[in-house]
Amino acid sequence: EEEISETMAMSDAMHIVLRMAHNRGRPGLASLLQQALGHASGARTTSSSSLLRASAAASRRAAAGGFNSSATENARALLNEMLEDANARLELSESGCRMCAEKDAQLMLQVRSDLASFSAEANKAQGMILQAESQIQRWTGALEEAEMQEGGERRRCKDEAEALRQQLAIIQGDLDVMRKVS
Repeated sequence: EEEISETMAMSDAMHIVLRMAHNRGRPGLASLLQQALGHASGARTTSSSSLLRASAAASRRAAAGGFNSSATENARALLNEMLEDANARLELSESGCRMCAEKDAQLMLQVRSDLASFSAEANKAQGMILQAESQIQRWTGALEEAEMQEGGERRRCKDEAEALRQQLAIIQGDLDVMRKVS
């Protein structure tokens, strides 16, 4: 509040308060403030005094008979009420933000846990895939070797069958010669 009171010009404070009062449905506040602070004509001050300091000065002027002190007190009461309302809304908003931040933190923790779990399952599945690929390679190699052995056996059997046919033909020829000689 003190930093605001040191840096905010009276005209800025009046703008803010009047906008807040208008938005909150308190059109009487504008006239009360203008009357209490000596701005009945609607003119704005450009001094660097804060609204609080102006209010204190207005109280001193009221005591000296400069203007209506009941209007000043009404304006001060409205401003105090607006300040309390603003603080209550701020606390409510901060509380809501804290709850959201806590909920987000819990959700992030759950997501991290789920991610770690899914990662472990994926690693396990990857291991199973590698094991299956290894078995496929082993069985593919064994199949190729068996096919090569089978091809060799077929050639050997074919060669043996051909040799046996040739021997059979020779024996058949010898038998024919022997039948003619006898």
